[in-house]
Amino acid sequence: MARTPFEDPNIEAAFRGFSDELRDDFLSLREMIFDVANETDGIDGLEESLKWGQPSYRPKARFGTAVRLGIGKTGGPALLTHCQTRVLHDFRTAFPDSFHYDGNRGLELTDATKGKHEELRLFIRSALTYRQDKAKVA
Repeated sequence: MARTPFEDPNIEAAFRGFSDELRDDFLSLREMIFDVANETDGIDGLEESLKWGQPSYRPKARFGTAVRLGIGKTGGPALLTHCQTRVLHDFRTAFPDSFHYDGNRGLELTDATKGKHEELRLFIRSALTYRQDKAKVA
């Protein structure tokens, strides 16, 4: 499968800074984020940037919240969202025992959860479309 090319060398450098195992996980998650964005109406593309040194993905449409790739408290890969949204709270309510949660901002992936692609895609879609209905009304 062809990977989405990096447009910013600083972001590519951030990925090179991860260990080999984390880099592979993060590259797979990056592709999943781009795939979900491409399949979701209204996203209109993603802005890829670095926030706090972490790769961050936000819809160009500006109604969603960013999804960041970071290292969780257990040392594994994590998907992070803004802590003042309900994205993680709602996801934890729907899947209370499926993931290890990092406070109110992220979910950490373990070997047992890396294969839960549909749940991860739902989490990403929920973040990228957060407040979409409000944006349409305004």
